[in-house]
Amino acid sequence: MSQTKSQLPMTVKVLIGVVLVIFTVNIGATLLTLTGMAGGRESPVSAWKGRAAPELVVSTTEGHSVRLLDLKGRRVVVDFWATWCPPCVQEIPHIQKLSEELAGENVTVIGVSSEDAATIREFAKSHQVSYPLGRSVELASPFSDVTLLPTTVFIDEDGVIESVLLGYHSYDELRKHAIGPVD
Repeated sequence: MSQTKSQLPMTVKVLIGVVLVIFTVNIGATLLTLTGMAGGRESPVSAWKGRAAPELVVSTTEGHSVRLLDLKGRRVVVDFWATWCPPCVQEIPHIQKLSEELAGENVTVIGVSSEDAATIREFAKSHQVSYPLGRSVELASPFSDVTLLPTTVFIDEDGVIESVLLGYHSYDELRKHAIGPVD
């Protein structure tokens, strides 16, 4: 005898409901990320434009530490992202290209995720990411205020936050911010 939809066991019905809720929440989060907005508000990180960036120490998947203070004199692109974030994954090839093309132009790219090192390492391997990826356990404001992914922070040679981009952006837009002030 075959079961009809109304005869499904309660646990299957609950499981289907949970999957639908998770799917709906992920779609909503993705839409917020794509638009770079949450309830029409700008990210608190954007308010830091023109201010000195606080110290940031990133533990890379290779076991090294990258310190923002050690990069003074270089332009720095800090990309906050996650492996589960579709716009982040879509933007990663652009960030990789930036890293490759601007390495000789005094620009350093760093990717920061809150995920565990093994997850980040596997992602880097499968997506052929060669710039430093890692995590920072203790983030000072404004970095601790990042709520939308991806969030890309552009820091000038003097360690001042020059601009902040929220959500997915094209390579050309990212490059424009990475190489100098944008009006």
